[in-house]
Amino acid sequence: MAAKNTKSKVVKTAKLQPLVEDVSVKSSKKVSYLYMVIILLLVALVGLGVFGYFKYRQLTKENSRLSSDNQRLSNPEESAKTEIARLKSDIAKLVEVPSGEEPTIATVTEIGKLKDNPFYAKAENGDKVFIYAMAKKAFIYRPRTNKIIEVAAINPQDETSLKQDGIKDSSNDPTKSPTSTNSETAPPSTE
Repeated sequence: MAAKNTKSKVVKTAKLQPLVEDVSVKSSKKVSYLYMVIILLLVALVGLGVFGYFKYRQLTKENSRLSSDNQRLSNPEESAKTEIARLKSDIAKLVEVPSGEEPTIATVTEIGKLKDNPFYAKAENGDKVFIYAMAKKAFIYRPRTNKIIEVAAINPQDETSLKQDGIKDSSNDPTKSPTSTNSETAPPSTE
Protein backbone atom coordinates (compact mmCIF):
# COMPACT_ATOMS: atom_id res chain seq x y z
CA MET A 1 0.00 0.00 0.00
CA ALA A 2 2.86 2.26 0.67
CA ALA A 3 4.08 1.72 -2.85
CA LYS A 4 0.70 2.63 -4.24
CA ASN A 5 0.58 5.77 -2.15
CA THR A 6 3.99 6.95 -3.31
CA LYS A 7 3.10 6.14 -6.85
CA SER A 8 -0.03 8.32 -6.69
CA LYS A 9 2.01 11.11 -5.08
CA VAL A 10 4.52 10.90 -7.91
CA VAL A 11 1.70 10.97 -10.46
CA LYS A 12 0.03 13.92 -8.71
CA THR A 13 3.36 15.72 -8.47
CA ALA A 14 4.09 15.01 -12.12
CA LYS A 15 0.67 16.40 -13.06
CA LEU A 16 1.21 19.50 -10.92
CA GLN A 17 4.73 20.11 -12.23
CA PRO A 18 3.64 21.54 -15.63
CA LEU A 19 1.00 23.64 -13.89
CA VAL A 20 3.62 25.14 -11.59
CA GLU A 21 5.88 25.74 -14.56
CA ASP A 22 2.99 27.34 -16.50
CA VAL A 23 2.22 29.62 -13.56
CA SER A 24 5.88 30.62 -13.17
CA VAL A 25 6.20 31.23 -16.95
CA LYS A 26 3.01 33.31 -16.93
CA SER A 27 4.24 35.12 -13.85
CA SER A 28 7.62 35.88 -15.42
CA LYS A 29 5.88 37.08 -18.61
CA LYS A 30 3.69 39.39 -16.52
CA VAL A 31 6.75 40.70 -14.71
CA SER A 32 8.61 41.26 -17.98
CA TYR A 33 5.55 43.08 -19.41
CA LEU A 34 5.39 45.14 -16.25
CA TYR A 35 9.07 46.04 -16.61
CA MET A 36 8.54 46.95 -20.26
CA VAL A 37 5.60 49.21 -19.37
CA ILE A 38 7.60 50.86 -16.57
CA ILE A 39 10.58 51.42 -18.89
CA LEU A 40 8.34 52.88 -21.61
CA LEU A 41 6.68 55.18 -19.08
CA LEU A 42 10.09 56.33 -17.82
CA VAL A 43 11.32 57.00 -21.37
CA ALA A 44 8.12 58.94 -22.12
CA LEU A 45 8.48 60.90 -18.89
CA VAL A 46 12.11 61.78 -19.65
CA GLY A 47 11.14 62.75 -23.19
CA LEU A 48 8.37 65.02 -21.93
CA GLY A 49 10.77 66.54 -19.42
CA VAL A 50 13.34 67.34 -22.10
CA PHE A 51 10.63 68.76 -24.38
CA GLY A 52 9.25 70.88 -21.54
CA TYR A 53 12.72 72.17 -20.67
CA PHE A 54 13.41 73.31 -24.24
CA LYS A 55 9.95 74.90 -24.51
CA TYR A 56 10.60 76.70 -21.21
CA ARG A 57 13.92 78.05 -22.49
CA GLN A 58 12.31 79.15 -25.75
CA LEU A 59 9.52 80.97 -23.92
CA THR A 60 12.01 82.58 -21.53
CA LYS A 61 14.04 83.93 -24.46
CA GLU A 62 10.89 85.19 -26.16
CA ASN A 63 9.76 86.82 -22.92
CA SER A 64 13.08 88.63 -22.48
CA ARG A 65 13.02 89.76 -26.13
CA LEU A 66 9.49 91.11 -25.76
CA SER A 67 10.44 92.77 -22.49
CA SER A 68 13.38 94.55 -24.13
CA ASP A 69 11.16 95.51 -27.10
CA ASN A 70 8.58 96.90 -24.69
CA GLN A 71 11.25 98.86 -22.86
CA ARG A 72 12.62 100.16 -26.14
CA LEU A 73 9.18 101.21 -27.34
CA SER A 74 8.41 102.94 -24.08
CA ASN A 75 11.29 105.35 -24.75
CA PRO A 76 11.18 106.25 -28.47
CA GLU A 77 13.78 109.02 -28.18
CA GLU A 78 16.37 106.63 -26.81
CA SER A 79 15.33 104.03 -29.38
CA ALA A 80 15.81 106.47 -32.26
CA LYS A 81 19.23 107.52 -30.95
CA THR A 82 20.27 103.89 -30.65
CA GLU A 83 19.03 103.12 -34.17
CA ILE A 84 20.86 106.11 -35.65
CA ALA A 85 24.07 105.20 -33.81
CA ARG A 86 23.79 101.60 -35.06
CA LEU A 87 23.24 102.76 -38.65
CA LYS A 88 26.20 105.16 -38.50
CA SER A 89 28.37 102.39 -37.08
CA ASP A 90 27.24 99.96 -39.79
CA ILE A 91 28.03 102.35 -42.64
CA ALA A 92 31.35 103.37 -41.07
CA LYS A 93 32.45 99.73 -41.26
CA LEU A 94 31.86 99.71 -45.02
CA VAL A 95 33.10 103.10 -46.18
CA GLU A 96 35.08 105.97 -44.72
CA VAL A 97 32.58 108.57 -43.59
CA PRO A 98 33.35 112.26 -43.01
CA SER A 99 34.39 112.88 -39.42
CA GLY A 100 33.07 115.73 -37.31
CA GLU A 101 29.76 115.87 -39.15
CA GLU A 102 26.40 114.40 -38.26
CA PRO A 103 24.67 113.04 -41.35
CA THR A 104 21.07 113.53 -42.28
CA ILE A 105 19.67 110.01 -42.37
CA ALA A 106 16.52 109.23 -44.30
CA THR A 107 14.63 106.08 -45.28
CA VAL A 108 13.47 105.35 -48.81
CA THR A 109 9.73 104.71 -48.49
CA GLU A 110 8.31 105.16 -52.00
CA ILE A 111 10.90 104.20 -54.58
CA GLY A 112 8.49 104.77 -57.47
CA LYS A 113 8.63 108.52 -56.86
CA LEU A 114 12.44 108.50 -56.88
CA LYS A 115 13.23 106.47 -60.01
CA ASP A 116 13.63 109.63 -62.13
CA ASN A 117 16.71 110.58 -60.11
CA PRO A 118 19.74 108.50 -61.25
CA PHE A 119 21.10 108.45 -57.69
CA TYR A 120 18.14 106.22 -56.71
CA ALA A 121 18.29 103.89 -59.72
CA LYS A 122 19.41 100.92 -57.61
CA ALA A 123 17.59 101.93 -54.41
CA GLU A 124 14.77 99.93 -52.85
CA ASN A 125 12.19 100.71 -50.20
CA GLY A 126 13.81 100.43 -46.79
CA ASP A 127 17.24 101.64 -47.93
CA LYS A 128 18.86 104.36 -45.82
CA VAL A 129 20.19 107.57 -47.34
CA PHE A 130 23.09 109.27 -45.54
CA ILE A 131 23.67 112.89 -46.56
CA TYR A 132 26.85 114.63 -45.39
CA ALA A 133 26.21 118.26 -46.43
CA MET A 134 29.57 119.74 -45.38
CA ALA A 135 31.53 116.93 -47.02
CA LYS A 136 29.21 117.08 -50.05
CA LYS A 137 28.67 113.29 -50.07
CA ALA A 138 25.65 111.04 -50.06
CA PHE A 139 25.40 107.28 -49.59
CA ILE A 140 22.60 104.79 -50.08
CA TYR A 141 22.95 101.96 -47.58
CA ARG A 142 20.90 98.74 -47.64
CA PRO A 143 20.67 97.37 -44.07
CA ARG A 144 19.13 94.09 -45.23
CA THR A 145 22.30 93.11 -47.12
CA ASN A 146 24.72 95.42 -45.24
CA LYS A 147 25.97 97.00 -48.48
CA ILE A 148 26.56 100.48 -49.83
CA ILE A 149 24.38 100.69 -52.93
CA GLU A 150 25.33 104.13 -54.28
CA VAL A 151 27.77 106.96 -53.49
CA ALA A 152 27.47 110.44 -54.97
CA ALA A 153 28.83 113.94 -54.60
CA ILE A 154 26.18 116.58 -53.91
CA ASN A 155 25.96 120.28 -54.65
CA PRO A 156 25.67 122.57 -51.61
CA GLN A 157 22.67 124.42 -53.09
CA ASP A 158 20.84 121.11 -53.55
CA GLU A 159 20.83 120.56 -49.80
CA THR A 160 18.30 123.31 -49.09
CA SER A 161 16.26 123.33 -52.29
CA LEU A 162 15.63 119.62 -52.77
CA LYS A 163 12.31 118.37 -51.45
CA GLN A 164 11.18 115.08 -52.88
CA ASP A 165 8.49 112.55 -51.95
CA GLY A 166 9.50 109.01 -51.23
CA ILE A 167 12.09 109.80 -48.56
CA LYS A 168 11.40 110.15 -44.86
CA ASP A 169 13.90 111.98 -42.69
CA SER A 170 14.97 110.29 -39.48
CA SER A 171 17.86 112.34 -38.19
CA ASN A 172 16.45 115.83 -37.61
CA ASP A 173 14.14 114.76 -34.79
CA PRO A 174 15.62 112.08 -32.51
CA THR A 175 12.19 111.25 -31.11
CA LYS A 176 11.17 109.84 -34.49
CA SER A 177 12.32 106.42 -35.50
CA PRO A 178 13.98 106.05 -38.91
CA THR A 179 11.07 104.19 -40.43
CA SER A 180 8.09 106.04 -38.98
CA THR A 181 8.57 109.74 -39.51
CA ASN A 182 6.32 112.39 -40.95
CA SER A 183 8.82 115.00 -42.10
CA GLU A 184 10.18 114.65 -45.58
CA THR A 185 13.64 115.54 -46.79
CA ALA A 186 15.19 115.76 -50.18
CA PRO A 187 17.42 113.18 -51.76
CA PRO A 188 20.72 114.41 -53.09
CA SER A 189 21.11 115.07 -56.73
CA THR A 190 24.24 113.87 -58.42
CA GLU A 191 26.68 116.19 -60.16
